[in-house]
Amino acid sequence: MNNNVEKLVRAKELICEVEEDFIRTRRCCPYEIGFTLRNLDEAIAHVKRMEGESKENE
Repeated sequence: MNNNVEKLVRAKELICEVEEDFIRTRRCCPYEIGFTLRNLDEAIAHVKRMEGESKENE
């Protein structure tokens, strides 16, 4: 896995931990955290596609 993808995955894992803490301690989670997770999923998929295209062009 590419270094950039790994960084994005680590960021997602950290935000998931924050989400779990909010749910456990406050029984709810700010909308922005879910929105950020969705955007990270999209960014991970985009970077993977970009890398696949660049490998095809080599």
